[in-house]
Amino acid sequence: MTLKRGGVSNPYTNLPKWNFWRNAVEGVRSAGLVENIWTPKFGIGRDDLVVTAGSCFAQHISRYLKSSGFSWVDSEPAPDSMDDEEKRTQGYGVFSFRTGNIYTPTLLEQWIDFALGKRSSEESEYFFDNGLFFDLLRPALNPGGYASLQDAVVARDKTLECMRRSLASANTFIFTLGLTEAWLHKCGTIYPVCPGTIKGDFNPDLHYFHNYDYSEILACLKRVFDKVRSINPIMRFVLTVSPVPLTATADSDHILTATTYSKAVLRAVAGFLSKSESYVDYFPSYELVSSPLFEGASFANNKRSVTDEGVTFVMRHFMDALSSSKAVGGDFVLADVVSLKQSGSEKSTSDILCEELILESWENRADRPVSGMSDILLVGDSHMGQLSMAFSELEISHSGGGIMWGSQWHNRNYLRSEGEVFLPNDLVAQGLWRKSLQVFGGSLPLASEKKLKIITNLGAHTHMLLPSFIKSLSDSGRLNAGGSQVTGKDIYNYLADVRVDLFSIVKDMVDMGHQVVWVSDPPAQISNMELYEAFDRVLCQFAEDVGARSFDARSWIAAIGGWKDDLYQSAEIDKATGEYDRIHGNANYYSMLARELLGMFS
Repeated sequence: MTLKRGGVSNPYTNLPKWNFWRNAVEGVRSAGLVENIWTPKFGIGRDDLVVTAGSCFAQHISRYLKSSGFSWVDSEPAPDSMDDEEKRTQGYGVFSFRTGNIYTPTLLEQWIDFALGKRSSEESEYFFDNGLFFDLLRPALNPGGYASLQDAVVARDKTLECMRRSLASANTFIFTLGLTEAWLHKCGTIYPVCPGTIKGDFNPDLHYFHNYDYSEILACLKRVFDKVRSINPIMRFVLTVSPVPLTATADSDHILTATTYSKAVLRAVAGFLSKSESYVDYFPSYELVSSPLFEGASFANNKRSVTDEGVTFVMRHFMDALSSSKAVGGDFVLADVVSLKQSGSEKSTSDILCEELILESWENRADRPVSGMSDILLVGDSHMGQLSMAFSELEISHSGGGIMWGSQWHNRNYLRSEGEVFLPNDLVAQGLWRKSLQVFGGSLPLASEKKLKIITNLGAHTHMLLPSFIKSLSDSGRLNAGGSQVTGKDIYNYLADVRVDLFSIVKDMVDMGHQVVWVSDPPAQISNMELYEAFDRVLCQFAEDVGARSFDARSWIAAIGGWKDDLYQSAEIDKATGEYDRIHGNANYYSMLARELLGMFS
C-alpha cells in the first residue's frame, strides 16, 4: 500500500501490509490466520522445559503444549492410582504448579516467595470447617479437605518444593495475566478468590478489597522476574493476557468498564515489559479473541467463556509462529555436523599461550600502579589481560584483567564466594583476583559504596565451545554419518547448559548495582563462521538477559569492514600447533576495542 500526496512519500508509504487495518484485519476471514501478529523474540523448541501458570485460560496453553510434543513441565505429577476425574478435581496436570488459578501477579509473587523460602505461612491461609482443614490459597483443590492442619501444610510444602525445582530447571515461563482485582487479609495474605465464595468465611474486619494499578502491576512483575532469575538466570518469560472477562467486580464500576480496566492495565504492563526486557515476550491471545475481527464468534453464548474453536484459533497462531524460523534461536540449519565433527577433532590452541598472555599483562603493569580512584574493573580470561594492556597504553586507570585462562573458566575451576563473588581454585589465579580487589578493600563493593564500570567476557571463552559442543552432540547421538544438521536450538540448549553458572556471576555483579558491559571474543576464526556467529549471538542474549549490556565484537568488526589479518591478527605462535594464534587479536584490535567499550558507559 502506498500513500503519497503530490509525489512526496510519507512515513506510511513503505510500511508492510500488516500495519494497515484494511489489509491485516478487515480482509482476513474468520478461518484464516492473522499474518505477522506475533514474531517470537526467542524460540521455544520441543526440548525446552516450559512452565505455565496463571488464570484459567493458561490451562489451554498447557494442554496444547503437551499435545504438540513440547516439554511441558508437570512439576507434581498425580499418583498413578488416581483416575482422570480425580486428578482434575485435585488440581493435577492443569498448570505446571499445583496451585490452582493464579489470577494476579501479586498472587504469583506470593507463591514464589513461599517456594523460595522468603515468606512463611500464616494461620489466615487455612480454614477449619466441620472437622476438616482447607487451604484458602487453593480453595478449589482437594474439595474433601484435610484431616489435620499438618496434612494441609505438608501438602502445600510438597507443591512448593516441586515449584522451586521446576523454576530452577526450566528455561521458559508462560504466565497468563487475568485480573487486577484481589482480596487480601490485613496481615498481607493475598487470596485467589474472596474468602467465603468457595471456602472460608468473609470477615469485613479482616479482609479487604484492592484493585491494583499500572505501577503496582509493573513493579510486581519486575520483582517476580528478579526472584525467579536469581535462581535461574536463563529463564525467559512469555506474558499473555486472558481474554476471559471478569465474572464479577467488587469495584464500584460497571462490570464492563471494570473488565476493560483490568485488561487494559495488564495489557499495557505486558507490552511495556516485552519492549523493555530482552527476556520477556508478549503473545497476543487477548487480541485474537476479543478484537472485532471475529465479531465475538470466539465467545460462548454467555459472552464470557471462550469456545473450543476460539482456543484452537489462538493456539494455531502460537504454534505457527514458533515453527517459523524468524524466532531467535529457532530451528534453522547452520552447518553439517560431519564437517563439524572433523573440525572438532583438530588440535586447539594451548592453555599455555593463554596463561603466558595473562601473566605478561600483569608483568607489564608492574610499573603502572593502579589508582585507588579507579572505577574500572576488568574480569575474565586472557582477552581481558590483553584489554588491560591496551588500557595501560592509553593511560586509563583500572584494576583487574585476565584472572584465569579460558579453559579454567569453561571447566568452572572456581568456588562461589560471597565477598569476592568467586574464588579461583588455582593459587596463582587466586592471587590475581585478590590483587584486583585490593583497591576496593579486598572484596567487590556494593554500588552504594563504590559504583564500578565492569568489563567482562565471563561465559564467552569461545575457543572452548566448538570441541565441547561437538562432544555434546556426539554423546547425545546427534552425530550421524548421514549428515545430520545442527540447529539453533541445539546451540541454545548447549550454551544454556554450560554457561548458566558463569552468567550467574555476571548477574551477581549487575545485582550489586554496577554498570556491567559484556564483550564477546575476537572474531578471528577462519572456519565454521556461521556456527561461531550463532555462539556469539546467543551469548550476547544471555548477557542482556542477566542485566548487562552486551558488545558483539563480531558485529562491530563486520560493520567496519570485516576481520583483516593484517589489521587485527595476533602475531603470537601457538607452541602446541606451530600455527598463528587464532584466539586473540593484536594490540591494535584491543586498543580499538578499549575505546568502543568505554563509550558504552553512561
